[in-house]
Amino acid sequence: MGPRRIAPQISLLEKKLSNRRGEHSLSLKYPFTPTPDAADPKKPLTSHLRNLLWDGVKTLCYKAQKNLDVDQRNYLRARRELLLLLFEATGCRPGEAAMLSASDNENCVSKGKITLVTMKRRKGIDPKRCIPLDKETAIKLEVFIHKHRRELLQRLRGQKVEVRPQDKVFLGCRTGAPITGSSLIKEFQRVAAASGIDERACLSMFRHRFVTNMVKLHLIAFSQSHPGATRALISEGDYRTILRRVATFTGHGSEDSLFHYIDWAWEELEVFDYVSSARELTTSIERAMDKLRVLSSNVYSSASSEGAGEVIYYVLAELESIRKAAEDRLGGEYESVRRLSLSP
Repeated sequence: MGPRRIAPQISLLEKKLSNRRGEHSLSLKYPFTPTPDAADPKKPLTSHLRNLLWDGVKTLCYKAQKNLDVDQRNYLRARRELLLLLFEATGCRPGEAAMLSASDNENCVSKGKITLVTMKRRKGIDPKRCIPLDKETAIKLEVFIHKHRRELLQRLRGQKVEVRPQDKVFLGCRTGAPITGSSLIKEFQRVAAASGIDERACLSMFRHRFVTNMVKLHLIAFSQSHPGATRALISEGDYRTILRRVATFTGHGSEDSLFHYIDWAWEELEVFDYVSSARELTTSIERAMDKLRVLSSNVYSSASSEGAGEVIYYVLAELESIRKAAEDRLGGEYESVRRLSLSP
């Protein structure tokens, strides 16, 4: 075993190395060394993890934080709730959420869209992109800008704090300064810890969920305009056309980095297409649960009666049981379809 010049039975490659001090060394490397195993890919965020994260926001709201006053806790609760909504509705990166402009989005309800700054571009100034935004989320964003954010700045100025919001939506509750993308990641980690999640959960999974859903919608639209189009019959050129359209919403520089989402989208479409109405029902239930969680947080964070909080708790529990029954039903249907597809 050795370099080729000594005619060994096993040939090794000579590789020259240098360190920071400019010192050089020589190493021998086997040319056919297997590559290390790749980490498990991050899949789209599941509905189960999504609901646990909302519970985590509620838990943090109830948790006594002695270093924060009531106004600060209420502001943080509103900020966390809006961030979860925006990560799911837009698939934005943490840095893009941190750079969200208040002036660009203070009228997002009438516009029906949100304006984001696209990160990860290598040339020039980061361009902006616009994403359609559902009315409910748009209202939440406007309320946060015109109420929670404005009240925070007024309160800090009344305390003689020199605030510099720099037109950003999300601000620190003590300084009024824009928060960074890394701070949003830490905030998400706190919410995940409060949720009791014991499996992989990160903000990029929200982005995977959003991109996968966008690809699904475009595949459905393509199939409707091209009768008979199936997974095997759609050409690479058609896929590239679809992914280029998706990239305008996701901020990807090239469609090449989106191809793996096609497999994820087809997996979901082929299994659950015939139960889309049931999926819409479970989504509606999830939205209703989100609203009740927010209402529950408002009740407990104020001096309202405990009886109202208990009523909301029982309604939430009932909705959760309905949602789980629907999910279990869909899971059973999925297994039936899978067995049929595997049978000879």
